Amino acid sequence: MTSKISRQYVPFSNIQFIILPILGKSQLYCKRRMCENYMNPTLDGELNQRLVSLLAKEYAVREASGERADALQEAAASLLDSFRSKAEATKDRFRYAIESLSDNRNTVVYDDSGLPSIMVRIRPIREKDVTDQGSDALHPAFTSEGQEILIGKYQSSIVDGRACSLPLAEPAYGVDLDAAMQYCSQKGNGYYLTPFALRMAIALQCRRQGFLPRGNSHNGKNYLFPDEKGILVAGGERVLCGSGPVTWAHDGTPDGIYDLNGNLNEWSSGFRLMDGEIQVIPTADLLTPDADISVQSPLWKAIDQAGGLVVPGSPGTLKYDAKDGGVRLTRSVDYAGIGNCAFHDIQIEEGFTPPDITRLLGLCPENDRSGYGHGWRWIQTSGEGMPLCGGASRADDHSGIFFVGATYPRTKNYSLTGFRLMYWNGGTAT
Repeated sequence: MTSKISRQYVPFSNIQFIILPILGKSQLYCKRRMCENYMNPTLDGELNQRLVSLLAKEYAVREASGERADALQEAAASLLDSFRSKAEATKDRFRYAIESLSDNRNTVVYDDSGLPSIMVRIRPIREKDVTDQGSDALHPAFTSEGQEILIGKYQSSIVDGRACSLPLAEPAYGVDLDAAMQYCSQKGNGYYLTPFALRMAIALQCRRQGFLPRGNSHNGKNYLFPDEKGILVAGGERVLCGSGPVTWAHDGTPDGIYDLNGNLNEWSSGFRLMDGEIQVIPTADLLTPDADISVQSPLWKAIDQAGGLVVPGSPGTLKYDAKDGGVRLTRSVDYAGIGNCAFHDIQIEEGFTPPDITRLLGLCPENDRSGYGHGWRWIQTSGEGMPLCGGASRADDHSGIFFVGATYPRTKNYSLTGFRLMYWNGGTAT
């Protein structure tokens, strides 16, 4: 099967991601000429100043002096140099500058072709960090103590057939699930599509800490806060990666993850509905090279009423149905069809107490249903439904970090689909 991406994507160079925002352009017709100009050393002065301005905005640096001013200049210069040299020293300069600007909360990773991505460090999250009655155990998104996951600071853009996380790039759109996974794995070992469990862990931590990010939910601006705007892609309703205000970062800081709410619906891996049955792939199986998440993969597991993982189709497994046109967590599908409601309005089968894993994976709200925001939930009870998360630029007041639409198959590639890269090399934090 051939997967399609944005018809505006034209593979031509490893540097398409940065030229357009640096030169203040968004038209794609002149990319090749702009690449030639970018490689011209006589333009270094102008480009360097634009890079400094770009990075100053991304990291909220104002009237910087001392080490932060040096880091700004170094980041700009080393990023320019990286287009002409893939020397390790150049890579280190850019990485160290980004780490300095973000107090080490962000870093830069290079794939096996030398393409950079700016990533946010995510340390292990525990159950007690995200739920009211959580234990000291690790959240299901994590497999070991000390594990550090790197998630794309930005929605993924495509550079020479590979996913990248880069500021003010045009995010890839019109991508189906399998294509999104391929763009990530093409980068080399350790690169994956962001798992659903990790995304929900981050969302629940945001709620726990009392801040829910906003985003582009209405043609380049936030529907509820219309003064909050990003930089629109020419002729579109999407905004350039990270171009919105700091309230569009997951933790409300310049070092956070941008656009988890709105702009594009992001594919996530390791969760699906199959004829209404909730199925997951455990993180340890998902984050392995060439993990099989195909429709018929034996890695898919259902969840029993005690929270254990069992063979799909086992009696009494957890499901969603569409009671009263909404969404109900249940052990049998009694109301077929498509259902939708705000996440905090998900119903629970009468007399049933959901196991802890349902709250940890963002499958239903806690008893205290406050603090989840406006994120909507969509389900269907026929066939395979894969998760599209965050809402998009047309979602209005339905978008949110808890938005999940699980009504489309993995082959869906309409204009509102995008994705986000993550990296884990199997090691622990240093």
